[in-house]
Amino acid sequence: MVYYYHHDKDEQPGLEPLPQGLGGLEVVPHEYLRTSQQYMEAQIYYGKEYISSPTHSTEPAPKPYSEHNKYTPFAGNGADTAPELAYPPPEEPQPRSRKRLWLILAVVVAVLVVVGAVVGGVLGTRASRASSPNQLAEQQGQSQGQGQGQSQGQGQEGTGAVNPTSTSSTSGASTPGTSPGTSTGTVTGTSTGTSSGSKSSGGTPSGGTPSGGTSSDDTSSDGTSSNGKSSGGSSGSGSSNGGTSSGGASGGGSSSGTSSGTSSGTSGGTSSGTSGGTSSGTSSSTSAGASAGTATAKRTIRQGSPLTVTGFQKGNGAQITMFYQDTDHNVYQSIYDSSKPAVDNSYWASPVGYSTFSTDTTRLAVTQIIYGSSFNPQTEVFYIGEGAQVLGINMNSIYTPPFGDDSIGQVHLTAAPGTSIAAYWPWLVYQDSRGMIREVRDRLLGGFSPAAEWDNKDLNITGLSGTRLALVPVYSNFSLIAVRGGYGIVYQGQDNGLYAVVHDLPNVPDDQMVLSWNKEFPKTIIPKNAAFTAFSTARASDPLQRVNTYVLYVDASSNINVVYVDSDSGWKTSKPSVLQGVDKGTDIACITLATSPVNVAGNPINLQPPSNESRCYFQRGGNVIEAVTDGTNWKVTGTVPV
Repeated sequence: MVYYYHHDKDEQPGLEPLPQGLGGLEVVPHEYLRTSQQYMEAQIYYGKEYISSPTHSTEPAPKPYSEHNKYTPFAGNGADTAPELAYPPPEEPQPRSRKRLWLILAVVVAVLVVVGAVVGGVLGTRASRASSPNQLAEQQGQSQGQGQGQSQGQGQEGTGAVNPTSTSSTSGASTPGTSPGTSTGTVTGTSTGTSSGSKSSGGTPSGGTPSGGTSSDDTSSDGTSSNGKSSGGSSGSGSSNGGTSSGGASGGGSSSGTSSGTSSGTSGGTSSGTSGGTSSGTSSSTSAGASAGTATAKRTIRQGSPLTVTGFQKGNGAQITMFYQDTDHNVYQSIYDSSKPAVDNSYWASPVGYSTFSTDTTRLAVTQIIYGSSFNPQTEVFYIGEGAQVLGINMNSIYTPPFGDDSIGQVHLTAAPGTSIAAYWPWLVYQDSRGMIREVRDRLLGGFSPAAEWDNKDLNITGLSGTRLALVPVYSNFSLIAVRGGYGIVYQGQDNGLYAVVHDLPNVPDDQMVLSWNKEFPKTIIPKNAAFTAFSTARASDPLQRVNTYVLYVDASSNINVVYVDSDSGWKTSKPSVLQGVDKGTDIACITLATSPVNVAGNPINLQPPSNESRCYFQRGGNVIEAVTDGTNWKVTGTVPV
């Protein structure tokens, strides 16, 4: 995905008429004041980016005022020189126009300062919800004893590279800066804190690693902090009962802003953070809707949390990425990586939280892009946020910061409140306010490389209001997955029945399509809005590159049932004993490994037959249980540390 800006199918971005008649005040040389005109810098709207261009008057400038005409030459005794004066001449009074200009300029500056303060407060408040690096690092709990902490941030050096799938674009280079600061405080009690995010101009959007102290009993807290609107650098300051902390100016730049949040105390500990340095170039950015921070104390997954998972195979292992919500409805990410050494006998890393617009009815969907060295991989998590908007976050380690608002939000898709969403690159489906299921697809370029736009269309399928959704590939090869008829969806109909369809199958020529699902899905009635999911694996030794598909659903007795197809004989059903007795209201998530037309080595990645990565997740006893299948048999392998 690269700058996913949405256009109607017949609309293309282009140059708009240049704004005319833009007036403004500017201090200019005295000799130009009477007959010359200067216009302030204007903005040209080019496609979806703003670029700056100076606009000057077409009126010719007058000849420079001659210094020889300043005084009348003295003519006497045939000489052209003025006689020496016995005392200096009186000082020439300042022109009235210049005095007026300075007065107006002073008034304008004062007004701009006031407006800037107001706008900074508004942006700070909005960003506190959308891009707060510290919001999820705050912890609630009792802090036993007294603590004292020190924080120090080191500016990061930028290279001008930005994530093409985020909602900001930047060109230019960034120089490193540092922002050291100290904070001390002593407190005993409970503490919470929030912070406002930042929005940068003139360079790379600033972003920092959240700071959080550590304390006894696995609790920690942060005071409030702020990152204002910055240009060329950033600095932050924050305060809390019992102590204050401030960050110095970074990279020679400056910043101002307001903080939002409250704190009833701070706990001791050591923390570190990063801030952007100064930058040069052109930037157009929107306030991020996501920020990440590693929690310093365990956060509990909420009962009935949405679950979504993806993964890809590595040369010496596999990486699995899961997303869920905590008890405050914040989105958390847990990563399993068997290519790295285990820590405490576990390949699962500590969870990382993201501040989003998620709610208590949010559903999640995750997929991964693998393409060359730029997407190796890029994780995309989509969700239905406030106002029922389809939003997303992307994560890519080669960019700074490595996460950001996904440009799916720029398409302005509106789903039905509290509904589901499902994705497998390059496809996404959701239910609109009419109950219709809609499809969103990236406009892939030559070689199936990620493109700059999305397509959105109505599938003319009416699902039960609030139905869960599942989307899976019906081929093992990305070149077949990425075209019409390359994926199937599972949904609940208005009769509470479960349906599995390949929507675009009739539109694909018969000689280009071989059915993985060659039989009708069996009639299956499930509880209203019950949880279900699906995943696909390659069909072993199949020259037609078909897949096996597994659909899992929760019945009225809180047992997980499996409907699957792994041959030409059609769909089968099973009720594995290890999938029985799950928590009421649990979600289910299963892995369909990522595919790609070309990886970093220049080779395609296809789906593989069932393996140790064929895993599903659900809640039982309040824990997230992991189960794995070889295609026929199931076993529980453990509990995910969330």
